[in-house]
Order: sequence, then structure tokens, then C-alpha cells
Amino acid sequence: MLSTQQPLSLTQVLDDLMAFRREEATGQLIVTAQQESWTFFIQDGQLLYGTGGHHSVKRWQRHLSHTSPGLTLRVLQTLVEEVKRESITLCWEYQFIRRLLAHSCLSPLQLKQVIYDGLVEIFTDLLQADRITRQFFPGEPLLDPIALIDPVELARQEQSRWQQWSVGQLKNYSLNAAPVIVHSDELQARTSPKVYATLVQLLNGEHTLRDLGVKMQRPAQDVLVSLLPHIQSGAIGLKDIPDLPPLITPPTTSQPNREQPLIACVDDSLWMCQTLEQVVTRAGYRFLGITDALRAIPQLLARKPALVLLDLRMPVTNGYEICSQLRKLSAFRDIPIVILTGNDGIIDRARAKLVGATDFLNKSISQEQLIEVLQKYVSLGKEV
Repeated sequence: MLSTQQPLSLTQVLDDLMAFRREEATGQLIVTAQQESWTFFIQDGQLLYGTGGHHSVKRWQRHLSHTSPGLTLRVLQTLVEEVKRESITLCWEYQFIRRLLAHSCLSPLQLKQVIYDGLVEIFTDLLQADRITRQFFPGEPLLDPIALIDPVELARQEQSRWQQWSVGQLKNYSLNAAPVIVHSDELQARTSPKVYATLVQLLNGEHTLRDLGVKMQRPAQDVLVSLLPHIQSGAIGLKDIPDLPPLITPPTTSQPNREQPLIACVDDSLWMCQTLEQVVTRAGYRFLGITDALRAIPQLLARKPALVLLDLRMPVTNGYEICSQLRKLSAFRDIPIVILTGNDGIIDRARAKLVGATDFLNKSISQEQLIEVLQKYVSLGKEV
């Protein structure tokens, strides 16, 4: 596991990807900044897919609609049901476009373009991210490869655009923001009747600058440049809008009420995971067992459990290290993390506190005691 805590610029992240390319590395690179995180899937040093960030679903939908505008609602609904029947734990959007390729709804070239455009957007967002940290988790790819993007070639093609974006006033504005008319009289006085009528139609606060770029068939940066004088005058404002809901919600290992909290357990012992699953699900919670510690953090990020049980001693890594890495991720700063161990020593307890563990339990505790701990930190939702 490779982890860096100091702030990194986009250039440094790209340098990391170049290094992975030279080493033909395979694994996942997780980049975090404040309240956002992005995941890059890497195979043999090439980019397989990128996801995460503020508008991951809008990004995916925007590029898919732009690349394949002929997709009908009926086809989409059919594919949604297909993917739902699969056991999806990571990247439902990737599995979806995989199905589009299999059904000849997308050509290999179109699919690669969707992936490429999404990566370019993510890297542009990273230009504006503060205090970037990254974590690399080597291991076998979790996604079936369908198209690979060479990071060296991507950087070569996009570097000049990124350089233009990172200087001057543009870097102070997010392309994920939605422009909206604030002072119509002022805007009308500053523009021609034709331009004003177009702006009234487009700037309703529902479409981001990137959405408008697709509609107007112009780069989003150019749209921002054209609106910038009106934004600076206050005639046009920029508002943050939420992401779209995902088309597919990944199923859980067990299937009680969807509203019930998910409890995750990271333990290399399959027997221990199965034992805990029986106790946890009988108590009314959902359960996720992870026996591969190297894949734990990517899966936990994808599933977002309400509480994490961590085995202290595992091959390759340990509960302390995973707990420490989780606490560096904004999504897990407040999630209860409970260390499980067969040894109940004072030193182990002190170290668990130092890395941010919420509690420390001996594996020999009774089922009733375990349930008490779960109830202490996680409230059950009402049955529906």
C-alpha cells in the first residue's frame, strides 16, 4: 500500500500515474480532497475507469447521452434490470456500459470515448481540489477490462487545456456549478435581444456549465469564458446542484429491509465472517463480509457501511493500518470502527485509540455483547 498525506497537485497525481504506467502496476488509486473522493481503476499501468467526485452520475449520464443519443428509454430500462440481477459491489455505471457494448448499443470506440471524457472531467476537477491525498492499493483488477486509456497519451492531449484552465480567473469557478440569472434587467441591458432570449432559456439553474457545453456543442471552459463578464457583474450567479440518484443501487450480501444499517466486517477468516453475519443479520442489520484486506477500502468506499468491524491481525496488512487509512478519508471520519482481536492487551487498546478506532473488542465476547456494541453505535431503522 502506498500512501501520501501532503497536498498534491494534478501534476503530481499524473506523475504517479506515469510511474504506474512504467511499472505496469495493477490496482486502485483513491484520491481524496476535503469532502470528495475519486477512484481510478488501473490495469497494467493503464486507466480502466474513473469514478467519484461531486457529480459522478451526472458525468456518466452526460457523456453517455452525448456519445450515444439514440439510446431509448426501453433499452435503458432493460439493461438496468439486467445489471440489477448481477451482484454489483463496485461501479454500477461501468457494468452498465459494459452491457451496452455487449448488446451492440455502443461501439468499442464510443465506449472508450465515454470513459476518456469522464477521466478528463475528473482530472479537471482535481485542478481545483485543495489538500489532495492519494492511496494506491495494488491487486488484481476488480473490473473486467473493456477499454484501456494510456495516461501518458491522455496527459499529452489535455495538458495545454489544463494549463490554460489553471491560470487566471477560470480556476476560481467550478464547471459543476449551474448558472442562473440573478438580475434580469441588468443582463438584458448588456446583451442583444436574441442573446438574452437564449440565456433565459438555458440559464435556469438546472444545468451545469458542463451540461451547457454539451447542449451548445462547445467546451465547458468556453461557456464559462463567455458568461464570465456577467458573472463578475452579478447579473448571473452560480449555484451548486445535487448529483442525480444512481440508476442502480448495489445489492448487499444479505437482504433484510433496505433501510437497515449495513455492518461491514474485514477479517481474513471466512468462518469468522460467516459467524458474524449470522449474529448481525439476526439482530436486524445488513452485513458485508470482506476477507481480502487489500480490497477492503475500495469496497468499503463503494458500500458506505454504518459501522466497520476490523480484525486486528491479518496477512499483508492489519487492522491498525486499515483503520488509519480509513480515518484519512472524509467519508469515514465519523463512521464507528471497532477493532476485533484475540488478544485484549493494554498496548493494543492504546494503539487502536491512536489510529482512530472507536472501540476495541475481544473476539471471545458473547453474541449478546456484540449486539450491545452494535446498538450502542448504530440505530436500527423502522420496518416498512
